[in-house]
Amino acid sequence: MNIDYTEGWPFCPTEEQMLKQHAYLVLKKIGYCAMR
Repeated sequence: MNIDYTEGWPFCPTEEQMLKQHAYLVLKKIGYCAMR
């Protein structure tokens, strides 16, 4: 799942969108740490 947040991301994201973005970044960080 490749998401480009710089394009098409609303300037005033809803709480749900912020939670989804946060979860995506956390999962990405966890996956990165697990690979090391």
